[in-house]
Amino acid sequence: MVPAFRLLLPVALSCFTLHAESASPGLRLGLLTGAAETLPGPLVTALREETSRLLPLPGLEIHWRDLEGRSGKETFDHLIIVRFHGSCSPFTPARAVLPPGPLGITHISDGQILPFIEANCAQLTSAARRLRRVPFRLDHESLGRALARVVAHEIYHVLSDSGRHDRHGLSKAALTPADLFLPGGGFEPAALNRIAERLALPPASQLVSTMP
Repeated sequence: MVPAFRLLLPVALSCFTLHAESASPGLRLGLLTGAAETLPGPLVTALREETSRLLPLPGLEIHWRDLEGRSGKETFDHLIIVRFHGSCSPFTPARAVLPPGPLGITHISDGQILPFIEANCAQLTSAARRLRRVPFRLDHESLGRALARVVAHEIYHVLSDSGRHDRHGLSKAALTPADLFLPGGGFEPAALNRIAERLALPPASQLVSTMP
């Protein structure tokens, strides 16, 4: 088991990477998803839209494909496998808040971070129950957006080939339930530029942070 970057909830997120080769505008990032159960359509839509919002890098094309149904005929400049564990339905009968555990985790082999993301939906819905003091309703859309923020945090580490964290934004080492579920939120331009530099994409220096 590899060391994990610990986040508040408590949550642990670790990073992994694919070695980037020289890229050109129109770099294709393939995200292959797999889950123990079929993900609800509205959740999938929110997941994909939020991921694109969080990674507005010029020239980066995000392509989502189902891991089981992929034909193998497509090619991507970078490929990441994303697996979801636990029930990803916001309507699962309420349980007590889960004990501390990883929200997302990846592994390192021989010093290299591997291109596999695992996200735990049960831990995520448990984190949502900590928002009882603010107006908030857990539904497919809000759970999908929160799941996207977990996935995007990992993608940042993968594509930047860096374990670095920042003091603000989605690349900080500790995220609260509010960071995951409430409106707004995003990466600081410096974090996005680490990805851009690594992939030889145009810089994101003109982007304005979406953090409140």
